[in-house]
Amino acid sequence: MNSKNLAGLSDHQLFALIKKNNQLAFAAIYDKYWESLYSIAYRKTGSSQETEDLLHEVFMDLWKNRQNIEIRKSFAAYIATALKYKIFRLIDAQNVRKKHAGSVSFESRNMETTPENQLSFEELYDLIEESIEKLPQKCKSVFRLSRGDHQTVKEIATTLNISPHTAQNHINYALKKLRIDLQDYLTILIILCLPTL
Repeated sequence: MNSKNLAGLSDHQLFALIKKNNQLAFAAIYDKYWESLYSIAYRKTGSSQETEDLLHEVFMDLWKNRQNIEIRKSFAAYIATALKYKIFRLIDAQNVRKKHAGSVSFESRNMETTPENQLSFEELYDLIEESIEKLPQKCKSVFRLSRGDHQTVKEIATTLNISPHTAQNHINYALKKLRIDLQDYLTILIILCLPTL
């Protein structure tokens, strides 16, 4: 038996098995999401090595913390948010290294108390979820398909039986509302609001 034998299970079913320490279910999730997450991360970093490192961290965190993770909505949305958080942390670290190169040690970043670098992934996930939940139902559905399931505007329009123009308007409205709700977390917003396709 291998991970392909579990391919017919839903993400919810696979993650339930992962929480029971099922390594085949973990491999199935890994196989399902690796390629799309790699594409997202590479567009942000432009580096194969950094992209692979980020994905390794995301999946290792998933396995290490499997007993404590609660997936509130879709697994796709959770894992995409986890990756974007890792990307933010990488960009933040790179910016600090550049700023302090040759004069201050890298550890000095711990002294910089901006809202972004104090925010844990779980806190970020909660903030985003709270903001999304406040959106009108149709807008919420469109946004989750866009940023959670990584569907294109055309695919969303087909899925929800609306025009591509309407789908794009819903996405724009959702991003505007998130910018207001998360205005103290500028870097995170930049990463979150960038298209994933």
